[in-house]
Amino acid sequence: MQRLAIFDLDNTLVDLDEAFQVWAEEFAQKHGLGHNGVSWLVGLDRSGSPHREAFFTKAKEHFGLSSTADELWSQYRRRMPYLYPNREPRCCLTLPRFRCPTAPLAVWPT
Repeated sequence: MQRLAIFDLDNTLVDLDEAFQVWAEEFAQKHGLGHNGVSWLVGLDRSGSPHREAFFTKAKEHFGLSSTADELWSQYRRRMPYLYPNREPRCCLTLPRFRCPTAPLAVWPT
């Protein structure tokens, strides 16, 4: 039997809400959306966190952005890993302990 451990890192081992807030502020500044834009983005995210493809489709339509939803989502995926606060070093120290020769370790970002 092969062993498997699955972790959802968002708001379990890392603070996604804080990282998302920083991303929303940067995104709003880049696109000239102002504070109301930040509030709208955070509200949409916290209203049930739709799949990011749907999220960026709604954002594109709501703000009339020229980039495609796929382009916005790609930019988001490139930026977000750098925004997670490094406040829980136990996360990075604990995950490697799950490695073993018969069970590969993988992290799946959502």
